[in-house]
Amino acid sequence: MYEQRRLTEQIVQLATRLLALQLKPHQEVKSYDFNITDAQFDAYLERITEKLQPSQTEGNEVGNILPGFKEDIMPKKLGGSVRQKGNTWEGRISVDGKMQYVFAATEAECITELNKIFKQKIISEKKKKRSKYYLHTWLDEWLKTYKQPIVSNYTYYLYERIVKNHLKALPDKELDDYTNLELQKFINRYKDTRQRTGETVKHMIVSAFRQAVNNGLCRRSPAEGLKLKKHRRETGQPLTHAEERQLLIDVEPLIYRDYFLTCLYSGARRSEALRLTVSDIDWTNNRLHIPGTKTQTSDRDIPIFDKLAAVLRRVVPTPDGRLFPFKGDAVTKYFNQVCPQHKLHDLRTTFISRCYEAGIPIKLVSDWAGHKTSEVTINHYLKVSAEMEAKYTAVLNNHTPVHTPVLPPENNARGQKRSKKRKRGKKKEQ
Repeated sequence: MYEQRRLTEQIVQLATRLLALQLKPHQEVKSYDFNITDAQFDAYLERITEKLQPSQTEGNEVGNILPGFKEDIMPKKLGGSVRQKGNTWEGRISVDGKMQYVFAATEAECITELNKIFKQKIISEKKKKRSKYYLHTWLDEWLKTYKQPIVSNYTYYLYERIVKNHLKALPDKELDDYTNLELQKFINRYKDTRQRTGETVKHMIVSAFRQAVNNGLCRRSPAEGLKLKKHRRETGQPLTHAEERQLLIDVEPLIYRDYFLTCLYSGARRSEALRLTVSDIDWTNNRLHIPGTKTQTSDRDIPIFDKLAAVLRRVVPTPDGRLFPFKGDAVTKYFNQVCPQHKLHDLRTTFISRCYEAGIPIKLVSDWAGHKTSEVTINHYLKVSAEMEAKYTAVLNNHTPVHTPVLPPENNARGQKRSKKRKRGKKKEQ
């Protein structure tokens, strides 16, 4: 009888553990020395989860293995306890880390109430059962559900490339099967090369696993605490006046000429200039709308400057209204061939630097550039050209300061009084 009750206790604890860990019965039973088949275990598990009632049929396999099972099973077998306080019985049981109490007139009633709580505990554990998601499937669904509605089409295209070319190099396993060590080794590939790509890969891994945890698809995020050397942003240099004049000559025969000059004379980013349409030009008010998406202030209106107006008036738009029907990689490639010592983004830096050289207030320059704060403009874009440095060097060299002569102590009023006192003192001593 003792062995039967001990077996009952072990299986009840095992059932609770299985429901919490969501393992298959035969996987966990193998770690115990139980003489019980999967079918017998499933039958018993059905009893305690659905009714918590003893079997109505005597002599079956489950009944033979568990002949001592009764509804008033002792609560200590369920993780609780019962004790008597005067004429009242008190029962305690832990549910989700919190102790719950019941009170009854008799011990049997107290145990019955505890069993009801235990039943609800088992049912709640079953409801918490997570759907099995594999990483590659989850990444595709995460992109479409949580990223596509809030980012631009181009940014979504870049995210898809990151997932396809980088993240799917990870083995396709269940989300709970990944470890922080495994992900850290994967991130370490980007330690020395492609640092900016590595930062994007790390950000997407962390975001995807955090969302999976919020959705209950995995117990914890193995991506928390990933380490990667911080990418140091390489700030571009503006074109010198000589380089700018040479660029105007080199781009003249190219089909990308007007596109490059629009970036130079408007300060638009590569993607912003590519999205320009006829409807963005307001000749009446002499304003150009730049459809930016990078920051809240990147979507902006700027004046159509004289040089910019000359470029825009000769552009022939496509039937759908686009001014520049090119691909981003293509314009970058051709610019690197024309001006190999600079990047395409340096045209934007050149525009901002020319505004600074002209004495335009920084706040206005920041608004034209679509920066969120003036600090971004000052710290990353304002560059002092060689011509500007030479100009102000000459100003300093030709500057003649007006000096106010400083009299020695003997010549000022206070010094004269001290001198007289010293002379009087010497006469008295004599």
